[in-house]
Amino acid sequence: MNNIRRDLINNTYYLGVPAIRDEVTWRKMGRENTLVTADSAAAEDALTKNTGTSKTVDTTGEGGTKSQSDKSQSNTSTLLVPASLTFVALLSPEGFFLAPDGNWTRSTNFAPTFADVKLNCRAIAPSDVETFANDFTSVMQNIEWLMAQTETPGNTKQGVLTSNESPKISIKMRHVLFEENNGEADPEQVVAMEEWPVKTPEALEAIERMKDTHHVVPLPAYDTKGNIIPPVLYRDALMGAVVRVIVKLRHWNIAAKRNTSDSSRDTYVADIESLRVLTPPGKAKASRKIAQTDPGSPSKKRRVGL
Repeated sequence: MNNIRRDLINNTYYLGVPAIRDEVTWRKMGRENTLVTADSAAAEDALTKNTGTSKTVDTTGEGGTKSQSDKSQSNTSTLLVPASLTFVALLSPEGFFLAPDGNWTRSTNFAPTFADVKLNCRAIAPSDVETFANDFTSVMQNIEWLMAQTETPGNTKQGVLTSNESPKISIKMRHVLFEENNGEADPEQVVAMEEWPVKTPEALEAIERMKDTHHVVPLPAYDTKGNIIPPVLYRDALMGAVVRVIVKLRHWNIAAKRNTSDSSRDTYVADIESLRVLTPPGKAKASRKIAQTDPGSPSKKRRVGL
């Protein structure tokens, strides 16, 4: 484990050390704020400064115009690189919702349709792995600090950290299970909708309707050998496992609806980029070995001296 920790510190954006705060920064990407690498943000700033903002050019071919600043924004937006934050944690049995169908049965506020389903789980300190258990306090402190850098005064906060935890001890992570077909998905990576394991009748009906409009994005979870974990094994292979986690952090400032008692809120999500099992969970009770001969038979009792 010490070698793994050394590699994480040297080669990744590791949340277990204070230095991470200088390596990342928040930037606007589309309608959201995304935590990006400080290097990519500096590169964007340099290019924007060098290109200037005053010149207006025709970019439409139809007499329309687009300012140089707009053009620079479209060019430099690709320079921003979301930070792949890493840490090591135990996937808690509490709040573990990584079933292949998300246990979806009906429309909810969070998932009005099956296409809106997100798998989620909680990461907690790996108490039995001293090397990383000691780091997890820093992981939590850094997550809280990073979120505070983009919070809006007066807003309530939701997502990633649980409001009723004091002190904070867990990180909520999610995986977006479905994407709309837009021609950009790698055909070799696309899983056929009819092959995806779902159990509830509602999910079975919904996935049939979605097969021409969406595709599945399997959870990027890997076992100790680096092999991707099949969806039917998500629970057995991941719940209670110690894993190396890679996530990307995003934020939205959501204004309160007019003429309601709702408050404006800062919403954060930690999107799972990768889960790699370092220590598998203990054997589940359901998988205990069954004796091949009756242990209560007279001959068996004589052999054990009864």
